[in-house]
Amino acid sequence: MAHRFFRLPRRWRLVAAATAAAALGAGVLVTTTTGDHDPRRPPASPARQVTPPPAERLVSGSEYMTLRSPSDEPLDSLPIPTFEVLPDGSIREIPLGLPAGSALAAARAMPDGRMLALASRDLMPGVQRPDGPFVEGVAFPLIVLGMDGAVVSDVDIRVVGEHVRLVAATATEAVLLRTDPLRGKPTRLVGRDLATGAERPLWTTGLDVTAGDATRDRVVVARLDAQGGCRLEAAAVNISVPACQHVTDLDIAPDGRFAAVVYQRSGHENALRLRILDLGTGEVYGDEALKPQDPCVSCVVTAHGAGYLGMAWSDGTTLRVAQLDPLPLRFDPARVLTDIAERVHLTTRAVPG
Repeated sequence: MAHRFFRLPRRWRLVAAATAAAALGAGVLVTTTTGDHDPRRPPASPARQVTPPPAERLVSGSEYMTLRSPSDEPLDSLPIPTFEVLPDGSIREIPLGLPAGSALAAARAMPDGRMLALASRDLMPGVQRPDGPFVEGVAFPLIVLGMDGAVVSDVDIRVVGEHVRLVAATATEAVLLRTDPLRGKPTRLVGRDLATGAERPLWTTGLDVTAGDATRDRVVVARLDAQGGCRLEAAAVNISVPACQHVTDLDIAPDGRFAAVVYQRSGHENALRLRILDLGTGEVYGDEALKPQDPCVSCVVTAHGAGYLGMAWSDGTTLRVAQLDPLPLRFDPARVLTDIAERVHLTTRAVPG
């Protein structure tokens, strides 16, 4: 299946946001990629240069995103394809040829260009039964897909009674967060070998883990703190995130030095903040409010929050963050990716190396 590209206008404004940098903290540079295209003028030819590919791909999308009204009432479930926000701010559809009956829960890019997906699958369609972690006839397939979207492997990883989340993908493993709240078992972050199915423990902690990430050399989880706020913890890491109600996203830089944390501030449920910190020293390099969407005309609500699509490291010191302006209330499902492409805002943070 061929990739479909949805490009924003070709003329960009790269704005060095000095005021935002001052708010972030010393030495952090913020640039913004936005559309500013005059259709009456031809785009300028880009300079020829070789840009290395980003260390991480910024992949967003699941089977549904929720469209909400200004009163925060759900309007509709919006089926969209999985897509990647490219470094220039355009988006590209990622083909996922999931088997029939599979509902996508999460998708992660693998270093070699393949995709790893976690889905749910009803094995007893049409049979009504109580929902919950002990429901019968449900599978949680972990699916590896080739660059063409074809299924390479499809394995049920469900453990009855447990919830499972896909938080990261390496070249050989799926990083999973397994929780068993009803039976009071600790939350486990595990690495599942994609070839053998063996799971090795990466970290075990309390029941209140909200996010996690892993690289080749480092594992970090975000949990609620008994004294209030949130806490990042792992081997040799114990860092507090004050005034934090919930960590919605966590991304470790490829070399394991920095972490980017997107969190909800206490008492501000619709307000997301971004904090960048050094995992070795705890030094904070930036803490800023992400572009708000309140009040919204129609907000796309992802798993992370209104208008936030995701983040990814371009290298060890450069972070890309993608957000989405409100979509029109009356949307055409056939052009939803075009609508998204016209409303994506990609910002970049440069952290001192």
